[in-house]
Amino acid sequence: MVTLALTCLIFLLLFILYISIKIQGSPYILIVFISMWLMALISLLFFESDIVNNYCSSTAFLFIGMHFIFFSIGNIFFAQIKQVRIPKIPIEIMHIYFILFALSFLGTILIAYSINLKQYILEQQIVQLRDDGFEGNININKYFKFLSNFIYPFSVVAGMAFSRYKNFYLLFALVSTALVFSLINGGKGSLLIISILFIGGLIFSSSRFTKAENGKLKWGLTFMAILLMVYIVYISYSRMLADNKEFDLKAILKEIFIYFSYSIPAFSKWLSISNLSYLGFDLRQLSISREIVAFGGGHIDRVVDKTIVYIPEQFNVFTAFGDSILAFGYIGSLLYYTFIGGIIRLIDKNRKDNKMPFLYALFFLFVSYSLFTDIFFFMIGAWLCLLFNFIFKIKETSV
Repeated sequence: MVTLALTCLIFLLLFILYISIKIQGSPYILIVFISMWLMALISLLFFESDIVNNYCSSTAFLFIGMHFIFFSIGNIFFAQIKQVRIPKIPIEIMHIYFILFALSFLGTILIAYSINLKQYILEQQIVQLRDDGFEGNININKYFKFLSNFIYPFSVVAGMAFSRYKNFYLLFALVSTALVFSLINGGKGSLLIISILFIGGLIFSSSRFTKAENGKLKWGLTFMAILLMVYIVYISYSRMLADNKEFDLKAILKEIFIYFSYSIPAFSKWLSISNLSYLGFDLRQLSISREIVAFGGGHIDRVVDKTIVYIPEQFNVFTAFGDSILAFGYIGSLLYYTFIGGIIRLIDKNRKDNKMPFLYALFFLFVSYSLFTDIFFFMIGAWLCLLFNFIFKIKETSV
C-alpha cells in the first residue's frame, strides 16, 4: 500500500511538472523544486523498498503530495502580483564582494583557530567535531559565528561576480573559505547551501548574457559540482571510518544515499508520533528564533529536536514540511507553501528587471534544499541574504 502511494506521488509530481510547463512556458525554479523531490522519491522506490514499506506511511505521502499541489497552485496563479520597489543603496559589485569576503573569512579563520580545526582533520575526527559542537564540548564564540555567516550573502555575490568577469580568482576565494567553513560544521549541508547560493547568484546574473557567453560559465558550474561531490564523499568516508574503523565502499555509498533520501522516512515516522494542530503559529519552533535568542544569551527548546526517529538507526533529518507543519499546523503549512510558490514565481519571472539577486538566490536555495529543511528559518545566514537584498542595489558595470 505504501509503495503504491509512493508510486502515485511520483506520477502526480510528473503531471504537475507537465501542467506547469504547459501553462507558464518554463518555470525554472518550479522545475528545480519538483525535480529534486522526484530524485529522492524515485531513489527510495527503487533502492530502498524495505525502508519504504517499514518506515514510511501513506499519510505522510498524502501530506507531501498536498504540499506539492499547493506550492504549484501558488506558483502558477500568483504570477500577477506586482513587485513593490524599495529604494536601495547603489554599490559596485566588487566593493561588496571584498567586504563580504573579508567578514566571512575573518569569522571562519577565528573559529578554525579557536577549536583547533587542524588537529581534528589530522586525526580524521571531523565527524567528532560536529558531535562536540552539538553536545557543547567545544565552545564557539557567537560573534565569530555571526561573522562567518556572512559567507552566505558572499556566495550570492561571488556567483554574480564570476558570471560577469569569468575570473577564477573570484571563485577561488569563495571555495577556500567555504571548505574551511564546512569543515568547521563537520557536515555536508554547509557546502551544499553555499554552492546552491553561488549558483543562484550566477543564474541571476547570467540571464543577461547570450547563449555563447553563458557557455563560458559551465566551467564554473562544473568546478563547483566536482568540489561538492568530493566533499560529500570525504564526509561520508569520515562517518564510515568513525563506525567501521576500516575502508568500506558500500558504507560510504550508503551514507551518501541516506543524506539525499532518508529525510522522507524520518518525516513519516515523526508525523505518526506527533500530536499536531490544524492551524497554529508557534515561532519558537523555527530555527531563526532560537538563533536570535541564543545570540542574545537565551535558550529556547525545540520540540522536533527531542524527537528520536529509528529507521532503523537514530536519524533526525526532517523535510521542510515537518518544520512548517510544526510551526503553522497542517492547514497553515499548506497556505504557507501556496504563498512561497507564488512569491517564487514572481521573483523568477521578473528577476531581470527587479534586481533582487539575494532574494532570488535565497528562493533558489529553498527549492533546491527543501528536501532537508525549511531554509528561511534555518540560519542567520539566510536572513543576512534577505537583509542585503533590501539594503543594496548592485550596480550594472561593464566588463
